[in-house]
Amino acid sequence: MVSNKQEQSNINEEKCDRARFEATKLGAAQRNIHAFAAIASIASFLFIISDLMYIQSQTGRLIAAIIRYSFAILLILSVRRLQRMRTFAAFASFVSVLEAIAIVLFFSVLSLYESHEFMIQALGLVTVVLVIFIVPNRSENMLILSLCASVAFFTFFYFYSEYFLTREYIVAAAYAIITILLCAVKTFGT
Repeated sequence: MVSNKQEQSNINEEKCDRARFEATKLGAAQRNIHAFAAIASIASFLFIISDLMYIQSQTGRLIAAIIRYSFAILLILSVRRLQRMRTFAAFASFVSVLEAIAIVLFFSVLSLYESHEFMIQALGLVTVVLVIFIVPNRSENMLILSLCASVAFFTFFYFYSEYFLTREYIVAAAYAIITILLCAVKTFGT
């Protein structure tokens, strides 16, 4: 009987500790989310420059601009909602959805490019992975999103790109794996 009460007490203490930890994590994430959203919005606008250089058709350019502008506006509008979230679980879910949308939009715009410039886009993938791990979220969500983005990226180039070299493909894959491993070790280690 005493051991059951002690066990129940330990479970309750663990729940309280977890709730305090999540509240602390949520507060820190909410204080900084506006900066992350502003940087991502500005980057979205700046990527239009490369879109204009690599997308040849006027329709493709217009679609890319609409995608970039819409995502930047979505990020700005999402800040207030993220700052009002009551739990870190809800915050992390919302951030994960935004990051998944960003990944889908990355591939949508990439599909509009006439020539894909594999190594430049590989740098874009590494940047996407770094951003996923920098923005506050649950560790599991970060890992799943970065792995999905990487698999989608290499699958996209394997099937849809006419010009890529196997050695570049291997090097880019190695850099992506190293980036994900380093970020995961840091994230799961803290």
